[in-house]
Amino acid sequence: MLASSGLAPEVFRRFAKLTQGTRRALRLGLADLALGMESTGLRLSFSLPAGAYATSVLRELLWTTEAGEDPGREAEEGGDPA
Repeated sequence: MLASSGLAPEVFRRFAKLTQGTRRALRLGLADLALGMESTGLRLSFSLPAGAYATSVLRELLWTTEAGEDPGREAEEGGDPA
C-alpha cells in the first residue's frame, strides 16, 4: 500500500521522536454482552467493532485504581495495574 502511494517506511522514521504511542481514551459499545458462572470460573463474552481490542476492554474491566489515577498511565510507565 505504501509503495503504491510512492512512500517508503523510511519516510515515517524521521517523525519517530515527534510523538509517542500512548493510550487513547475511547468509549465504545460492547455488543452481545454476556456474563455467567461456570464450574471453572466466570465467563465473559462480548462483541467489538472492527479495530477494537478485547485485551484493552479486559484491562479496563479488571484494573483497580485509586481515585483520580489514570490506569493507562501506570501501564505506560511500567507500574503495577492492580
